[in-house]
Amino acid sequence: MKKVWIAGSSRTPIGVYDGVLKNCKEQELAVYAVKDVLEKTGINGACIDEIIFGIAKQTSTPSNCARYIGLAADIPEAVPAYTVQRQGASGMQAIVNGFLKISAGNADVILAGGAESMSQIPYEIQNARYAFSPDKIVVDPIRALVAGGQPVNRYGKLTIEDMNGVIADSHRITNADQIAYARESLRRARAAALDEQLVPIIVKEKKITHTITEDELYVQPSEVAGAADAAAACLLVSEQAAKEKKIPMLGELVAIGISAGSPTGDGMVGIQAAKKALEFAGKAACDVDIIQMNELTAAQSIALIKGLGITAEEAAKKVNPYGGALATGNAWGASGCVEFHRLLCALRMQHREWGLALCGAEGGQALAVVVRMASLNF
Repeated sequence: MKKVWIAGSSRTPIGVYDGVLKNCKEQELAVYAVKDVLEKTGINGACIDEIIFGIAKQTSTPSNCARYIGLAADIPEAVPAYTVQRQGASGMQAIVNGFLKISAGNADVILAGGAESMSQIPYEIQNARYAFSPDKIVVDPIRALVAGGQPVNRYGKLTIEDMNGVIADSHRITNADQIAYARESLRRARAAALDEQLVPIIVKEKKITHTITEDELYVQPSEVAGAADAAAACLLVSEQAAKEKKIPMLGELVAIGISAGSPTGDGMVGIQAAKKALEFAGKAACDVDIIQMNELTAAQSIALIKGLGITAEEAAKKVNPYGGALATGNAWGASGCVEFHRLLCALRMQHREWGLALCGAEGGQALAVVVRMASLNF
């Protein structure tokens, strides 16, 4: 296997559902992130072998969002692109696909990312293609995608709240513990000194133009991450390309882990994905300097920490040190790449070496990646 290096990453601010980014389409947000990461790294779009983007729910006409993003970002027409979907882990799946392609020697430069505009997800009328009648059902896809991520006749309809309850019961996590965790996530986000250099988003509302430069945080802590809008992108390169093009590297994408289990949440597949990635990297959770995980719910986050064998003292220092989705909301398809970007920024800022990012997906799946920071300049 060939080594996979990280050239750079970028993300937009995160907007809460029906918030400051509600009028922005997911592909528009993604173009901001793509242009920014290309500018930061100095990589010419013509050098890209393929574009891979993750999205959980298509909200507008471009059926292949990745292709649209590439063209809208002025990347040459000859660069192919495709879109992946693994629910909330779609953005991380795009990164994993890029990793696999470069490590196999089938590509040198991959642009990967994730995008989601949950504020723009429309209501759907089922079975209404040919005729409207009283039996046509109006569905909210945001809740339907979560509740319908598994065969209903086998598992029933599961909401995020249901899964949070199952996890809390299985791991004996009290309501007080969950509230305390959510409050701490929000406190960390508000006090964050993390320099992520977010790409500003220009939002036009009637005759007024706003420039959004910061995440839109919740007013009150929530034990369940709500919907959100965001996009993120990263550039992965082979060692050969890095040397030839003299690209300064942030670090190495060392290993990946993918797992699946019960959709109810009681199996905590995120723990399995993290352990797989760490095993491939030859590391244990205690060896990792920073862990960045997608805080889908407070109970899930607490259970993941326990399952990885991390003490409360360790967790306070290295797990989501600058807050997470419980403070900003969870932008489905973007979330995995957002956490990846956050991890890189936190490692760089704290001058740390090893990092782990993990992200769950509805239906009982999870992905994890291990990175190692390096100061290289070929």
